[in-house]
This record gives sequence, C-alpha cells and structure tokens, in this order.
Amino acid sequence: MALSVYALCTLQSVKDLLGITVNTYDALLEMIIDAASDSIETYCERLFASRTYTNELYDGNGADDFWPDQFPITVLTELQISGSVIDPSADYDGSGYFLYNSTRNLNAPSRIHYDSGFVKGHQNIDLTYTAGFTTIPDDLAHACRRLSIHLWNMRDKPNGIKSERIGNYAYTLGDAEAEFLGIKDILLRYKRKWAL
Repeated sequence: MALSVYALCTLQSVKDLLGITVNTYDALLEMIIDAASDSIETYCERLFASRTYTNELYDGNGADDFWPDQFPITVLTELQISGSVIDPSADYDGSGYFLYNSTRNLNAPSRIHYDSGFVKGHQNIDLTYTAGFTTIPDDLAHACRRLSIHLWNMRDKPNGIKSERIGNYAYTLGDAEAEFLGIKDILLRYKRKWAL
C-alpha cells in the first residue's frame, strides 16, 4: 500500500522521529499516517492538501457573498449561477465575481463576492475550483506526525491500556487525552469555523 497523496506528513519524517531505518514497517506506517491524516481532517471538518473540485453544486442564498466548502481557493476555474457563467472581476466592486482569500489568516474560509447576488435556488450554484495547501503547513504536518507516532505506540495496547499487572491486578490507562491535548491547539487553528 502506498501513502495517500493527500497525507499530511511523509513516511520518512515519521520514521526519522521513531528511529526506524528499515523498510519492514513501511506498509503499516503508511496505513497509520493515512488514518492520522483522515482523523485530523475529520476533526477539523475540512480537507487540507490541494485538490480540484469539479462541478460542486450549492444552494443559492440570495446574498452577495458565498463560502465554498473547501479553502483556501487557489484557482476558481468556473462559477455558474442558474446555468449562466459568471466572469471574474479585477476588484471587489466590479461587475463579475471577486475571490477573497484573507492575507492575514490563511485558515479563514475563502469568500466569493458577487454584487448581483447568488440567486436563491436549489443547487443552482455550480463551482469548479482548486483549493487546499500545495505544501502542508509545518505545524499541521507536525500534528500529523505526533498523532501517527501515538498510533504507532498504541498498536499493541488494546483500549489505550499503557501497562497491566496480573498479581494484585492493576492497570494504567494510556495518556491518549494528554497526547491529543499536545496537538489540539494546533488543530483548533485549522478547524472549520462555520459562517452564520
């Protein structure tokens, strides 16, 4: 199995941190990295690696501003409203649409502004665009490595049990919550914030 092209960190970066120099565990580590990447994207309610979204349909809301599902948008290939192609505008007050990506907060959702408005309707907005990071931000890749290493370390410990003793039975639960808290602050910066 090969590592997904959408993985948030590399196999080699995880192997380096674990001190693994052989290829024996590569397939397992790739599965773990993919699972960690998927878990992070699920928690953050968005996809991170750049990809193209073709003919995504949305409901028009009658407003001048619209926020597509994925961001940051790097290329807006085509916008149609009720079957009519809308051209881009060079500035915010032009006659076409204007794509706005925050320069202060790269994790803010991309916004499309169109003065004539996104006509109310059911799935009447048709959008083709490319969104996501061409290079995964360092802190996000770090969070994926930490989660991957945690999953690697927990692979032989069912239910998060860190240690167990049989004589006078005792057990110690793993520190999964503490481990998550180590990356939670990073993930909160990337977690989707829904516009009202």
